Amino acid sequence: VINGGVAGYAPWQESIFLRDSGFGFEPDLVILQLFPGNDVAGSYTKVGKYLEALDVRWEQEVINFKRQQEYPFYAERWCQSHSNLYRLICSISNTADLVARIVMNLRMVPEYSVPSLTPVSDRLSYHEACLVNWYPQLHEAWSLFEEGVRDIRNACRERGISLLAFAHGQYASLDPVYWLNLSQAFPNDPYEMNKDLRLADEMLTKLDIPHPDVLDAFDAYPVPEDLYYLKDGHFTPQGT
Repeated sequence: VINGGVAGYAPWQESIFLRDSGFGFEPDLVILQLFPGNDVAGSYTKVGKYLEALDVRWEQEVINFKRQQEYPFYAERWCQSHSNLYRLICSISNTADLVARIVMNLRMVPEYSVPSLTPVSDRLSYHEACLVNWYPQLHEAWSLFEEGVRDIRNACRERGISLLAFAHGQYASLDPVYWLNLSQAFPNDPYEMNKDLRLADEMLTKLDIPHPDVLDAFDAYPVPEDLYYLKDGHFTPQGT
């Protein structure tokens, strides 16, 4: 098994990676992991657009990565790569570019512009696709998400390689009370529990991509809490 996952990649980026590098390993099977919680927003950044609710720090990191060859952002990535203490400071301060901003304020450095990312809503970005009522940008972002998955399917079919996919959420996917509280917190924007996973499974069925029901399997586990790191939503060794 070769793990080709890249943190934060949306399907359109995974499709490029698969064509450029993945198929070089001559795989017998490609397994596509989908996390609609950030894959939908990540698909929207393909066209330089953002949803109403967004993770400002993450989107800033994406912008900085795109500009990594510019000196302030090169210095930022160097510090991020070489100092655990610096990464801890950034995490505590919830800031993605402390060094870059300091460098940009130095007089001997040319002036750099930094885009301002301001969410339209204070909703939790991971659950945007679970809104009962979608707005136009969300429909557009989902279409781009589906387009990326379709591209991966087509690339595998062209080469006669089997494709398997699965969609998953965080631990909140198993907690009905969490969704009730979320809808109460945003009474004007009610949520449907796991709507993003339901729609992802429907999309995979439409695209004729085999996909196991991970949600039901996790829900049936004796202690579901053991399958997730509850603070960040990733799988524990038991979950994987």
